[in-house]
Amino acid sequence: MEITGGRYEQECPVIFGAGSVGKLADVVKGFGCLKPFVVYDAGVKAAGAAERVMRILQENGCIPVGYDDVKPDPVDTDVTEAGEKARKEDVDCVIGMGGGSSMDTAKMVSVMLDNPGPISDYFLSTGKVPSHVPCILVPTSSGTGSEITRVAVVSEAGTHAKGGVFASGNIAVLDPELTLTCPLGVTANSGFDAFSHALESYTSGANDPMSDVLALKAIELIAANLKQACDDGSDVERRTKLMQASNFAGIAFSNTGVHFGHAFGHQLGGHFGVGHGLACSYTLGEVARFGAEHDPQRGRDIAEAMRLCVSENATGREIGDLLADEIYRIMRYCGIPSMKEKNFGREECIGLAEEAIATNPFYYNTPVPVSVEKFKELIAKMWDNYQ
Repeated sequence: MEITGGRYEQECPVIFGAGSVGKLADVVKGFGCLKPFVVYDAGVKAAGAAERVMRILQENGCIPVGYDDVKPDPVDTDVTEAGEKARKEDVDCVIGMGGGSSMDTAKMVSVMLDNPGPISDYFLSTGKVPSHVPCILVPTSSGTGSEITRVAVVSEAGTHAKGGVFASGNIAVLDPELTLTCPLGVTANSGFDAFSHALESYTSGANDPMSDVLALKAIELIAANLKQACDDGSDVERRTKLMQASNFAGIAFSNTGVHFGHAFGHQLGGHFGVGHGLACSYTLGEVARFGAEHDPQRGRDIAEAMRLCVSENATGREIGDLLADEIYRIMRYCGIPSMKEKNFGREECIGLAEEAIATNPFYYNTPVPVSVEKFKELIAKMWDNYQ
C-alpha cells in the first residue's frame, strides 16, 4: 500500500462492544442531561431494541421521550416536524438509534433544538455550520456509518434531491448485540453499504494514510464475514466484526469522501424509491474495476484484503475483473436482486447520469476525471454485468 498525504480526523468518540448499550444512561448524564429525545423507526420498535433502551434509561434515572415516526430516507419536512415535537417536550439531548435515517434525523433534531427555524435553514448550501445539543448515536445495523460522519443526509421535499446538514454526534455507542435481530435483507444491504463506503474511500482522489488503513480493514472484515452473517444472524462474532467494519468505513469516507458510485446510488435510490444500501451495492463491481484499472497497486491491496490470489504479472484490468467477479459472487450469495430483476430499466438508469452529477458534488472525487459519457458507460456496465 502506497502511503499518501492528507488530513484526517475523527469528531465522534466511540464506545464499542457487546453490552455497551447498558452504559447509555451514564453517557446521557455525562453531558449533564436527564431528558433525552430518543429517535427510532418502526423496525427498531418492532425488534424490541427501542423498548430495551427506554427501559435502561428509565431504570437509571433518566426521563426519555420516545419518537418512533422516522420514515425511510426522510425529507426535510419530516425532520422539521420531529424537531418541533422535540422542542415542545423540552428535552435536553437527543439519542438516535437505528440505521442511517434514524441517526441522521437525530443529528438534525439536535441542531433544531439549539437553533430557530426549520432544518432547511441549515442545509449545506447555506454554508452554515450550526451548533447543536448533545447527540448520542446508537446504530442497530452495520452499514451507514452515520454514527461517525459529520454530515446528516436528508432529501429535499418535492425534488427528493439529496442534501445535508453539518451535524456530528457527540458520542456513539456501538453494541453488536443490537444487530442480532436484523433480517437477512437488512444485513445484506447494510453490509454492502459499508463496503461501498470503504471501497470508494480507498479509490478516492483524496485518500489519506489513516483512512486507507481503515478502509482496507473494513473491506477485509466484510469480505470475510458478510456471507456468514447472512447465513446465521445470531452469530455475535460475525455481527461484531461487521459493526466494526461499518464504523471503520464510516471514519474513512468521512475524511476522504466518496465518488461516482455514491452519486449513482443516491440518484437510483431517489428515482426508484429503493434503499441506499441496495442502490450502492449495484455500483461496487464497477467501482472496484475502475479503481484497479487506474491504480493497479491499490487494486492489489483490495484483492489482498479480500483474500484473493493475484498473479505477479496481472494487469490493472485483470485485477479489476477479479475484484468485480468476487464482489458479484458475494452479492448473489447474499440474495441481492439485479437491477433487471427489480425492473429498473437499463436506459432509464443510464439516463440518471446527468442529474447524478449535478446533484452530487462529490462525484468529482474520482482518482481520475470521469466524463458524462464515461459515467453513462459505467452505469451501463453496472446494469449489464450483474444479472
